[in-house]
Amino acid sequence: MSLLHIENLQVNIPTAKGMVHPVRKVSLQLQQGEMLALVGESGSGKSITAQAIMGLLPDNAVVSGKTLQFERKKIAMIFQNPMATFNPVLTIGYQIAEPLRVLHGYSKKAAEAEAIQLLERMQIRDAAQKMRHYAHEFSGGMLQRAAIAMALACKPQLLIADEPTTALDVSTQAEVMQLLAELRREKNLGILFITHDLALVAQQAARVAVMYRGEIVETGITHTVLAQPQHVYTKALLAALPVALTKHGISQ
Repeated sequence: MSLLHIENLQVNIPTAKGMVHPVRKVSLQLQQGEMLALVGESGSGKSITAQAIMGLLPDNAVVSGKTLQFERKKIAMIFQNPMATFNPVLTIGYQIAEPLRVLHGYSKKAAEAEAIQLLERMQIRDAAQKMRHYAHEFSGGMLQRAAIAMALACKPQLLIADEPTTALDVSTQAEVMQLLAELRREKNLGILFITHDLALVAQQAARVAVMYRGEIVETGITHTVLAQPQHVYTKALLAALPVALTKHGISQ
C-alpha cells in the first residue's frame, strides 16, 4: 500500500535576491511498512522536501507538483533537535498526552495512561515520574526518544524522521535507530528517514533516494545503489565515507 506518492514536487521561495528553487521535480513513493532513506549533504533540499510534505514551509513558499497524494493527519515528524520539539514551560507528559486528547478524543486520564505506556515503550525508566519533568531535565538521547513517543501519540501511518540521530553520540544513535526499526515492524509504519549518514542507511533502509541540489539524482534498492552507484554525486558521497561503509559490507 502506497502511503506517500509525490510526483514533480517543486518548491519556490521568493527572497530579496530573487526566486530560489530548493526543490525541483522531486518524485517519491513510500510503501506501508517500508523505510525509505532520503540522503544528501546539507543544503541539498532534504528537509525542505519534508517540510513541504508536512505543510510547514513559510507562507510565501510556492509548492506545486503534478500529484501530491497523502493524508497529513496520518503523518508525524521527528526533528533533528529534540529540544526544539518541546515547549520548555510544559511537562513532557502533558505534551505527549495532548495529541491523544485533541486528535483522538481521549479523556485526560486515558491520555496520561497511554503517554506513560509510550514512554515505557521508548525504554524510558520511571515513565510515570518522568511525565512530570520538563525538556531541560532530559538528556539528549532521552529527549529524542520522548519526541518519538509524542510522534506516535498522533497515531501516524507515516513517520518522517529528519536527521533524528545527528545530535546524539554513537551508542545513543544506535538505540534510536533500533527503536525506529522495531516500531516499523510492530506498527507497519512507513518511515521517510532523512539523513546524510550512509552507514546508517546501509544498516536500516530498504530503499534509498539520493538528493543533490534540489533534485533526486538516483534511487533504488539500498544495497544496489551503495554497491553500484550510477550518478557521480552518489559516488562522491560514498568516497567520503569509505571506513564506515566498509564496516557494513558496502564496497566502492
